[in-house]
Parts: sequence; structure tokens; C-alpha cells
Amino acid sequence: MRFMAFRKRLISDLKELFIIDGEDECGSKCSLFLKEISSLWEATAIPLWMKLNSADKCRFDRKGKQYIVDSQDGNFYNHNNNQLYSYHATMKIVRNWSGHQGINDINICDIGFLMIINLRGIFEISSFSENNYNNYLNYERKLIDVFGLKKSSIDISKNINESINYFCNLNDKTKDNNGNSKDIYGRISGIGHSNSKIRRDVNMDEIYMLFFHAISNGVILDKQIKYLIDSISERTWDNWKDRYNNRFSKYYKI
Repeated sequence: MRFMAFRKRLISDLKELFIIDGEDECGSKCSLFLKEISSLWEATAIPLWMKLNSADKCRFDRKGKQYIVDSQDGNFYNHNNNQLYSYHATMKIVRNWSGHQGINDINICDIGFLMIINLRGIFEISSFSENNYNNYLNYERKLIDVFGLKKSSIDISKNINESINYFCNLNDKTKDNNGNSKDIYGRISGIGHSNSKIRRDVNMDEIYMLFFHAISNGVILDKQIKYLIDSISERTWDNWKDRYNNRFSKYYKI
């Protein structure tokens, strides 16, 4: 019943995005829709990344790849599948931030990206019939292409570790009782934590960064997800140092 009500609200809010009038209304409508699509993630446990252990109970995906059955342990949810971890981590932080201080600078392209992540997190599309699976991928590809996102021309591998260290140092400078989390979810979510001095300055830069880092934890077999990653790479990485320095250089500069 709750999911049916969610679906009706989702469709209703989605229609509203197509009759937006003006930039101010765009921001408010996108923020409202963001709260709606992330609402199912409110009560989910904190996502954690775990590595495959031969002693763990395993299963196989549609490609024949072995992975641990994900499981909840108290307030935490352990993921071995890097794609599921990335969907969970992204939508969990979106829900936390949009439900409290809000997320700045949201636009239609961001909503499209998060729609894709949200639906993949809710549905196990690998279990669809072959026909439904291919149809889903076809419509998803069209949604990705609508926004005209581009692949970055920079060498991302050189920036991965530097950005992880940056978020760790930024947390140290801006958050009380930081604890120096080693997990990328903990490092980025700390920026928007209630103890953070910069919690009201969070924007979509952090969401793209989190997804990119989370999904990079393991091998990506899904070609469509590789296509999505390429599509958001320019949005994520181009001029990322300048963007963060412009926002937070008074606390920590790259």
C-alpha cells in the first residue's frame, strides 16, 4: 500500500516538472520532487561496503558473478555488490539532506540522474524477464541521453584518491567529533551532518562525487551503468578543485 501511494505521488510530481514556469519555480519543484523520490530511503540502515569472503553465503547475478548476500547488522547494511551500495548510499544521503537542510543548486538534469539511481535501487532489474530487462535499459538510455551529459576529458584516476583525502581533511576542519571515517559515505555525509559548520552549503557536487566513488569500489559489469558513469563524469570531475575551493577555501584548500 505504501509503495502504491508512493507511485501515485511520484507520477503526480513528475507531471509538475513539465509545466515549470521560470527559474525560481524550477528550484522549488525540483526540491519537492527530490524529497518525494527519496522518501522510501528514509528508514533504511546506513550503507557499508564489504569485500567478498569465501566463507560468506553467496549467490550469482545474471552474468554469473558471485557475490555475498547483502545483510543488515543493526543500524548498518552491508553491501558486497558495488552497484547496490552506490544506489543505497546516494539515495540515503539525498534523503537525509533533502529532509533537513536541503541540497543547493538542484536542476532538471540532477532529477533525471537521481531518478535512474532511485529506480535501480528499488527494483532488482536483473531479475526482469529478458524482454522487460531490455525494454527497461532502452528507456533508461533515452533518459540519460535527454540531459546531454558528457564524458570528462581529464584523467579521473589521478583525482580519485586526492578527492577522498580532501573530504577527510574538510571534515576534520568543519565537523565536531568527526571520528575520521574511512568510508566514502561517512566522509561525504559528514559535510552535511548536524555538527558540521558547512551543512547548509551542501549541493549536488557532493552527490555526484559520492555516487562516483561508491560505484568505483568494485568491478562494473553493467554496460549501461558504465555509460551512465561516463555521462556524469564531466559534471563530477571537471574543475572540481576550483568549485570546492570557491565554496570552502576558508576551511581547507586543495
